[in-house]
Amino acid sequence: MLRQKDVFDIRDVETAIVEPNGTLSVLKNPSKLPVTREDLQLRQHTSAIAFPVISEGYIHRDTLTHFHLDEEWLRKQLAEQNIIGLNQVFFASISPSKRLHISLKNPKMHTPPVNH
Repeated sequence: MLRQKDVFDIRDVETAIVEPNGTLSVLKNPSKLPVTREDLQLRQHTSAIAFPVISEGYIHRDTLTHFHLDEEWLRKQLAEQNIIGLNQVFFASISPSKRLHISLKNPKMHTPPVNH
């Protein structure tokens, strides 16, 4: 049961308890605990979830409203990527930092923007 808790040396265990349901709870010695980002005083990064903005040509206006954006902003973002019609977009999502990710229905027909 200790091996199932990644303990291979009994000396690494401070306390082990067989619970009423038969499972084992293990508290390792502090020196054997894994290092955390906090221990190393590293800045915490949050995972960002992306929110749908366009699904098969349909605009999710509630998502735009949530981010205090509008359809005009969205169409400008698409135009900057040389995407004229919503019908070209299979799926588009936006991150909390307002970064837009676009998946096209037919990427081969997409012309990338020209850098001047």
